[in-house]
Amino acid sequence: MSESRRGFLLGLAAYAMWGLFPLYWPLLEPAGAFEILGHRVLWSMVSMGALVLLLSMLVLGFSLRTDLVNWFPALAGLYATIGLPVNIVGLEFQDSKTINTLREGKIVMQISARIRSVATRPVAVPPVLVSLLDDQGKAVYEWTVTPSITEMDPGEMMDFTTEVNSPPDGAVAVRLTFTTKAS
Repeated sequence: MSESRRGFLLGLAAYAMWGLFPLYWPLLEPAGAFEILGHRVLWSMVSMGALVLLLSMLVLGFSLRTDLVNWFPALAGLYATIGLPVNIVGLEFQDSKTINTLREGKIVMQISARIRSVATRPVAVPPVLVSLLDDQGKAVYEWTVTPSITEMDPGEMMDFTTEVNSPPDGAVAVRLTFTTKAS
């Protein structure tokens, strides 16, 4: 809908409400001024209380999202859907590169990246799950690598490298994730 059409319809709705509003006044005749004022105060308090409660829940849901996802892992998908992905590990991959080379006549896929701590406290470095993906994003081969450093301080970075001999046909992309399981 165009902006001018939307403005026209909103203006028309405002005039209609303004014109129909006096039809409501005869319904208020049996009530006195203090009763009307009391209802206005009461329902204003109820609606403002509900609004404050809703806003408080939204602020807490935003500021405590990492803790909430730790307690209820299913919320991670909800946060990601609304554009607020949650990093509960406190580490992220940067500058990942994949290079295919020939070694003794065989293809060797070398994968490198930097692991950076984005946490505000020292964090343990879990094993890295390396997944080779096909053109539809499905894993065709996976393995786990334990990084050389076991703990990282805030802002610290480390280089990560791994390789696989003779990667499977159809592997067109690489996904690096942290895991708690060693395979």
